[in-house]
Amino acid sequence: MAGISFDFNYGARVTVPQGEYRVRFIDRKACLTVYDAPASGVLVASSKKYFIDFRIEVYEKDKMIFAHDLDLRSQKVLLKFPVGILGDILAWFPYAEAFRQKHGCQLYCAMDEELADLFKPAYPKIHFLKPEERPEGLYASYYMGIFFPCDDRLHQPSDFRIRGLHQNAAMILGLDEGGEPPQLSVKLLPKDKTRKIAGPYVCTDRQFECSRYITPEAVNKVIDKLMADYQLDPLAPKQPAPDKAASAEAESIASAAINKTTAAKTTGKAKKARIRK
Repeated sequence: MAGISFDFNYGARVTVPQGEYRVRFIDRKACLTVYDAPASGVLVASSKKYFIDFRIEVYEKDKMIFAHDLDLRSQKVLLKFPVGILGDILAWFPYAEAFRQKHGCQLYCAMDEELADLFKPAYPKIHFLKPEERPEGLYASYYMGIFFPCDDRLHQPSDFRIRGLHQNAAMILGLDEGGEPPQLSVKLLPKDKTRKIAGPYVCTDRQFECSRYITPEAVNKVIDKLMADYQLDPLAPKQPAPDKAASAEAESIASAAINKTTAAKTTGKAKKARIRK
């Protein structure tokens, strides 16, 4: 319609000309109106940036003059992945392919060129772009990642700490139906295919604790287990023994957390017992 334009790039967006207009955004899956306000000569954008099955309505003097339901079929859709990380994208990328298959869209993924090279052989139906590239005629775009603070509900519909880091992509893309993604298919095609190490081997990061989820002691236990079960030869030294003071402090923090959790559970049980009485 003349004077009205719309897309779903970083949320539902609609531009209206000067006049007595009203814009309404509806979440069709939830059957909920999420925005309804007057608008004149402005761009109106939804606050929610993740996938929502939106309907856009525009009224002039209380008469609906424009309506559009989100439909990604055959449309150009962009998924923008963060740069500088590998593990998270490996966990998220199967959901990108599931999203493409579900909606039948022309899917573009913007990411590091070197990382894109890992996926291209296995995903020929996905278009790969440099991080800042955008195709012309883009209908919708969604930003992948984990967003802070953790209670951010504009870019992700739930707390990734509760649902799981890998499933944050499913939540952002509206695929959060409780299932696991299809197996990740990544084909590595090195130029030199000569085997460097004879026999089976396991690759790990030398630090192996950069995410701070495990301790050096746990790293060494994992290495010992792999060597014992698979008769692997050590090609790199184990992590150095941890600082005793730091370990004691970590154990103290962990013990305090366990004690608080135990106390909370005990208090809860006591309250329930009093209620039953």
